Amino acid sequence: MYVGHKLIDNYESAYRLILGIHEERFSNVPVYVVYPHKTELKLNFEKVLN
Repeated sequence: MYVGHKLIDNYESAYRLILGIHEERFSNVPVYVVYPHKTELKLNFEKVLN
């Protein structure tokens, strides 16, 4: 599962809800937070769960 970084910054309660559902039903699926690269036209993926 991929989560955009703005969700965490702007809607923390929604992010926590998603993580709660993930833990209950989809704990075997890895979760990544996606950030834009600062100087290049690409995305960075940070694994946060699993």
